Amino acid sequence: MNFYDFRVKSIGDSKYAWASGYGPIAHNIDDIPFLKDASDAFKKKRAEFWERCAERPGISLDPGGKEWPDFLGCGLGTPSFFVSEKVLTDLRNAGVAFLRATEIPLIQPFPKKLRDEPPPAYYVLEGISGLEASWKAMGIPHDNDNRGDFSRGLPKPWPPAEWKVSLSSWTGLDLVSYKNWQMPMTLVCTDKIKDIAKAREWTNIKFRTIVTVE
Repeated sequence: MNFYDFRVKSIGDSKYAWASGYGPIAHNIDDIPFLKDASDAFKKKRAEFWERCAERPGISLDPGGKEWPDFLGCGLGTPSFFVSEKVLTDLRNAGVAFLRATEIPLIQPFPKKLRDEPPPAYYVLEGISGLEASWKAMGIPHDNDNRGDFSRGLPKPWPPAEWKVSLSSWTGLDLVSYKNWQMPMTLVCTDKIKDIAKAREWTNIKFRTIVTVE
């Protein structure tokens, strides 16, 4: 079995639209579905950023780009991309389970070359917890529950030269998030999802192979 993580292919170039960030879609940050599982520190930092920058609700777009992609890259961090309605439809039609999809509106004005092209709806996609990062195999301190110990900061070098996951921890789902790392927005998939992406011609997406250990 092969596992992959998702990466956007083009970052803020002239071909695809690019999101510079996104603003709060609810008055209370705890009411934003995809931030439900975020740490208090993460939510506090994000809320302070939104207040300081007076961000409008929804996705802010850079002025470049001439095509709406299926994977809309985002420069704000987590999430690192938004997925189009087409991606969700393809996953559902293939019987692929996922945790949640939260629609995020686009903020106008749109990029000049896309103002006559109706955009797709975009969503934050979250995976069901179903795979563990193998901290032991990556030589990273961890506790008895196999959760990385970052109390002294991120180890160096970071990230590890090879990202490794435990095959025995996999629940059998084709689209998952980590049981012991980050939030459900951090996605891992199997060959099935990669094959769907190729067959359905998802745009602006690439897959990075992840090393598996027992």
